[in-house]
Amino acid sequence: MDRLDYPVFNTNWSAVDELQLLKGISQSGIDNWHEMAENQNTKRKGDECASHFYSFYFKSKEDPVPKSEDVVSSR
Repeated sequence: MDRLDYPVFNTNWSAVDELQLLKGISQSGIDNWHEMAENQNTKRKGDECASHFYSFYFKSKEDPVPKSEDVVSSR
């Protein structure tokens, strides 16, 4: 099984964090950030999740997928 502790879009957010964020949004809906953070039992607070989502997904020029050069290399 692959480890998912590497950064994807931001050095402070691992692949696990990204997956928890997206899973939380699919279960709780957008803008239910505090509920989502609690339900996902994530180390992130609701406002951190909102800020990250709007910065890297919602406001992305390539919405909904950021450009590959914006992805932090794990190599």
